Amino acid sequence: MFEKDDATSPQTAHPFPRPDGGTSQPPDPTVDVHPTVIDPNNRDNPTRSIRSVLSARMLFTSGERVLVANRRGHSWFFLPGGNVEPGESVEGALRRKIREEAGLATHALDFVGCVEHSYVEAGQSWHELNVVFAATLPPFAQIGSREEAIDIGSVSVAALDTFEFRPAHLRTAILSWLRTHRPSWYGPDGLPLGGQTELKI
Repeated sequence: MFEKDDATSPQTAHPFPRPDGGTSQPPDPTVDVHPTVIDPNNRDNPTRSIRSVLSARMLFTSGERVLVANRRGHSWFFLPGGNVEPGESVEGALRRKIREEAGLATHALDFVGCVEHSYVEAGQSWHELNVVFAATLPPFAQIGSREEAIDIGSVSVAALDTFEFRPAHLRTAILSWLRTHRPSWYGPDGLPLGGQTELKI
């Protein structure tokens, strides 16, 4: 069910930043940190000092299959991509991360939507906004990871319900876009923006 091209030569994985007292760099939420979902509106929450992070994610499609990634040895999945660096555009970050992780070039992009995600790592609260785009996988593209810590493979759309995603509501956004090709926005509580299933733009 999860297929990848083992002939792709892995390269040295880039270390993921970890928050500490001396840096404001956010962690990549795809790292296995067992995040705890928080309510940013809870005034009694002792971790109300919330930092924000912007991530760019890619949904590659090929017929009835899509590309997903997971950290080796773990059971949960996410879309290829990663954090947008200071001064970098979302599009620039997306193209950079896809080259680094999968060795793929991206061309025409469709806007899938946004998925908000709140979690706690090492006592620090984070609010993440995932900006998701879609593109058709280039013909004859080799599917595989360029990073040692990550696997990238194709799964059938019909099997997406059997996978655990991070953030959890990412799967809902993916399935909605594949069905309607209209962008959507999901808040940290998993509810669509304004109570609408799709974001009308």
